[in-house]
Formats: sequence, C-alpha cells, structure tokens
Amino acid sequence: MESGWLLIPQLRTPPSSDWTGRGCGRAVGPVPPPRQRNKVDSEAARRLAARLFNLEGFKRGDVARHLYKNNEFSSVVAEEYLKFFDFSGQTLNQALRSFLKEFVLVGESQERERVLQHFSQRYQHCNPEQLSTADAALTLTCALMLLNTDLHGQNLGKAMSCSGFISNLDGMNEGGNFPRELLKSLYSSIKNEKLEWAVADSELQDSLLPPGGERGDCGSLRSKSNPFQDLAHDQQAPQFKQGFLTRKAHADIDGKKSE
Repeated sequence: MESGWLLIPQLRTPPSSDWTGRGCGRAVGPVPPPRQRNKVDSEAARRLAARLFNLEGFKRGDVARHLYKNNEFSSVVAEEYLKFFDFSGQTLNQALRSFLKEFVLVGESQERERVLQHFSQRYQHCNPEQLSTADAALTLTCALMLLNTDLHGQNLGKAMSCSGFISNLDGMNEGGNFPRELLKSLYSSIKNEKLEWAVADSELQDSLLPPGGERGDCGSLRSKSNPFQDLAHDQQAPQFKQGFLTRKAHADIDGKKSE
C-alpha cells in the first residue's frame, strides 16, 4: 500500500466484521493542498461562504452542492466556509459531531469525500499538536464514519470490536501507527454515542427528491447512522421484490473466509 493513501475497501478486518463497501468506499488521499487563488474571485467566494453558513437564502440541504464541486471556485468556497468553524481544543470526534450538526453531508461518494477533505484540513489547522497532517485527520474521519455505521447501522454481522478498529488502522498514520489510547478513546466515543445529524426531515426530503417529485408517504429518506447510505427513493418506480439482501460467509478452520 502506498504511504498516505486510505483504501477503505482493503482495510484489514477480523473474520467477524467486514467494512467492505461501506462508508467512504473509495480511495481517499493524500489530501490535496489548498488551491491557488490566482484565477478565483476570493471575495465572491467569501461572500458566498458567509451566506451559506448563515443560511441567507439557502436551506441546509442546499449547502453541500456549493462545496463539493470539483472546481477551483467551489474549493475556495469550501475553505472559506470551514473557517467559520473553530475546532481548537476539540477532539476529532467532538469536531466531527459539531460539523455534522450544522452541515448536511449529501452527494455522490467522491463529492462527500471532498467535503471531508476540507473538514480534515480545517481540523488539523486548528489542532496541529493532535494530528500532524491533514491526511491523518482524513484517515481517522473516514474510519469514524465507517465505525459509526458498523456499530449503529443495520449490520447483520458481529459489530466491530475495539481491537479490530485499531488493527484496521495499523500503518495508516503516514506509514506509522496512531497512538493506541487515541484510537481507544475514539472507538469508545462512537460506541457510547452514535453520530447524529440535526436537520429537519422536511428540508432533507426536499433536497433529495428528484425535480418535480412528490413527497408522498415515504417516511425518513435519510439514515441517522451514516450519510454515505442516503438514497433518494422514487415513489413511481416499479417494485419487483422487497426484502433483505444478505451475504453468506463461512470461516474455515484457519479463520479465513470462504464464500
């Protein structure tokens, strides 16, 4: 594995737990440096960021669309938006909770990862003594999102253990290991209190419905455990089969999985 990269689907897991296909779900890192602003209207970006943070003419469900686009202006807006958050003295767990209570993390997987990259850069800037690089902050942020899903989501298998969580992150801190006590503390914080997103269901439903779609009686469209599992449901789509999709796995005597 190349140093500085977090390949979520390839994280090592014990036979009783599997993170594959959940959470960030894609390669993350290294965190790119802040973009050069030579060709970007920085003042316009700051004005837009302030309006987004104060929700002046925007709903919370609209904010992400202005931060996760893959262009220079959107990147600068995201940097300016995150400056409204002061994470100084907070643990990563505390900072992530405070951020997700204000920000609705919607969009495709890559788009959400871009937002988490900006969050990680801001957290590391506010707490350089806790994590030495933004890459390390992003690695732990994605790990916490995955852990939250594993412990509090609709997981049919055995929940991730603290030792499994620590093992998954071996060598992920710029080629070294994160402090064991730090990982134990982060694990306990998520196990004892799941991540929550304070957003009105009506706001989020409006932001996820397709253009021209009707609200209908579809209940909550958003998982309270992990925003990476959010799906917009088309009420007009034909339904062929309803039920659970499960994966059967067996463990050989040597502990290895076999399908």
